[in-house]
Amino acid sequence: MKKILKSVACVLSVVMLFSVAGMVSPKLMPLGPDVVSAASEENSTSTSEESTTTTESATTSQATNVLKVGAKGDAVKNLQTMLNNFGYNLEVDGYFGNLTSEAVKDFQSKNGLTADGIVGPKTYEVLEAGIESTDSTTKEEVATNDSALRLGKVDYAAHGNKSFAVVVVALAGDKIQDAYIDEFQFMSTDVATGVPNSDGDFGANYADPTVVLASKRVNTEYYSEHMKEEAGATTPLHKSYDAIQTHVKGMTITQLEEELSVNTSEGMVDVVSGATLRDTAGYLQAILAAAKNASENAPIQVDSTVLSNLELGKVNYAAHGNKSFAVTVAAVSGDQIVGAYIDEYQFMSTDVATGVPNSDGDFGANYADPTVVLASKRANTEYYSEHMKEAAGATTPLHKSYDAIQEYVQGKTIEELESELSIIPSEEMADVVSGATLADTAGYLHSIVAAAKEVGKVEEESRELKVGKVEYAAHGNKCFTIAVAILEGNTIVEAYIDEYQFMSTDVATGVPNSDGDFGANYADPTVVLASKRLNAEYYSEHMKEEAGATTPLNKSYDAIQEYVKGMTVEELESELSVVPSEDMVDAVSGATLRDTAGYLKAILAAAKEAK
Repeated sequence: MKKILKSVACVLSVVMLFSVAGMVSPKLMPLGPDVVSAASEENSTSTSEESTTTTESATTSQATNVLKVGAKGDAVKNLQTMLNNFGYNLEVDGYFGNLTSEAVKDFQSKNGLTADGIVGPKTYEVLEAGIESTDSTTKEEVATNDSALRLGKVDYAAHGNKSFAVVVVALAGDKIQDAYIDEFQFMSTDVATGVPNSDGDFGANYADPTVVLASKRVNTEYYSEHMKEEAGATTPLHKSYDAIQTHVKGMTITQLEEELSVNTSEGMVDVVSGATLRDTAGYLQAILAAAKNASENAPIQVDSTVLSNLELGKVNYAAHGNKSFAVTVAAVSGDQIVGAYIDEYQFMSTDVATGVPNSDGDFGANYADPTVVLASKRANTEYYSEHMKEAAGATTPLHKSYDAIQEYVQGKTIEELESELSIIPSEEMADVVSGATLADTAGYLHSIVAAAKEVGKVEEESRELKVGKVEYAAHGNKCFTIAVAILEGNTIVEAYIDEYQFMSTDVATGVPNSDGDFGANYADPTVVLASKRLNAEYYSEHMKEEAGATTPLNKSYDAIQEYVKGMTVEELESELSVVPSEDMVDAVSGATLRDTAGYLKAILAAAKEAK
């Protein structure tokens, strides 16, 4: 039963922090001494060890654009990607700030160009020539290596303009290993629990004190009921998220892209089994975008057995004072933390930052100040790193500290990381994690531990399960079947089959009280009512002798049970109506019983009885 109560969790560790506060300038709140510790010098133009895939070089129209400090947009993203192919390890955020300028000057100096930090046709020409001469075979091998895990994340407007989705993808080679979806929306304090620090400085940026920014996953019970009342939804929201995540596992980027191109947006909800959200296509597009981002990030070399056991865990966590909160999705295999991804979100001035999706829509209407938006620090890392440098003397770009923390936890067990955090004082963790200079390094590590512990955690309180049972004549007239179905909403999450038949006492163990008053009702004292599951070894041998059966009886039962998991009552009923009874044994992988259809009908009947 615990198995069905496990939350299906997705690979990495997103640490998303939303920060806000009163601002000393119209741009940003004061950082204060707790934001960054004394930082060791770091050369922002140092060569990265990351091997990246070659991206398209600038088009002729792009090459004619002169780019310099202050430029924004796709042309800057393309430039940053090209520079990263030469090892500059820039955040591809589309903002031409000091870090990009330094990288450009360094590149120009090394290639005999005027090192003025201005990118014109000559600089583009050398960039493109260098990329073309790069050993593309080596890059392709790294990018498609199935044991090279990469993590990617996007903020995406997947559903309307009242919320934004945070989607993380784990990519192995070019294959999506796992994905995780959550959405954030403003909800009433009467019905929802806000993100951490909603009652602190972060929440001071809410326009209405009775409304808080909240995770739809955390508040899935309320939000699912809301969907049911407003639109007649029958599937809990988190189950639809989970179904979409399951759908993409094992798909390549190309396969997902093709599926989205050949199916209409409104038709995708029918393609993804178990998902009932009309914006299913929007969530899949978000996963596609995150996967493409992952392909550009540093690889984590892992064993194939690690990949096969990856699971996701996620928490919202107060990792950095009361002006921010973390959303951590940890990638775990067994008890090992495989990877992590960190981002922070803070309210920033529209003059310097790009807000999260829908900041200009209904979602943004909940901001207290229209000139301030909720923004990703990673997406705005050049500006924010410069701000940290001016306010607190930071010498390490913010995203590099994030990356250092992420790299530090790779390969550690949950117990090892937890033990370190219990022994080493919090203020010293920044010295322990090479490359990280954030004073709250320990806070980010704590959030990763918490997220990792969420993997496989039972969440009984947030799930409403119904159980149904029937006695059924599924197979001939010499026995009867007991079928049990467990439903969440209208979806079958577990099923169980057993059959009872009279068997000889020489070969079978009878049901309890067969030797008591209950057994006095047997016509023949040498024959007892017996469970086929309990006597599976004998009965399977009997089937082998009588009919040449090669699959043990209990294995066929298990295959049928496994087959119905995740199906809705309507889907199972529809399948039984269109597939001839004699063909159902071919439809259910692993089942060899000719009355397979009978057992499926028994499960269907039990599901309809569920209460």
